[in-house]
Amino acid sequence: MIISLRSPKRLAYIAVIILLPVIGLVVMDQRIESGVEPTVQIEEQRNPEMAINRDLQQRLTENTLEVVSFFADYRIKRDQVRGERMALLRQIAANPEAELKARDVAELKMIALSERMEKELQAETMIKSCGIEDCAVFIEDSSVTAVVDHLKSEEDSEKISSVISRVIGRKTADIHIVVKNAN
Repeated sequence: MIISLRSPKRLAYIAVIILLPVIGLVVMDQRIESGVEPTVQIEEQRNPEMAINRDLQQRLTENTLEVVSFFADYRIKRDQVRGERMALLRQIAANPEAELKARDVAELKMIALSERMEKELQAETMIKSCGIEDCAVFIEDSSVTAVVDHLKSEEDSEKISSVISRVIGRKTADIHIVVKNAN
């Protein structure tokens, strides 16, 4: 498509089409950087308690985001490492030049890794069903570690250990619960 820029009217339309989104982004960016809209500032001047509540809510949100970020980052890194490991195992299993025993071992490790991933996901789901908002479970050869965002009581820890034990099939003595504090 060829557009002639000789017509001033067309040039004006193109300029408007290009500049409007840019101006909108700049205005939105300035609002985001200030963090508070002008109408909120006026209300806070009238009612100082509103400013205190907003500040407290912002701090709680920041702490919550830190915890959520921890769990999200952990899952992303865990998936990356496992994806790399799975890709390597697939290469070994698919390599016709590799020994038959090596291919069989690679296939068995892929199956074991898949089962481990499934059990971790099941355990995380069961922990969340116990009232824990977020968690991450990591199954190791000799133990299981569960990182949770909070525990209300020691009873919660025992309940989580029991749930993990049933899902994964390990003794509760081999299960470690770690609380991720946002502070």
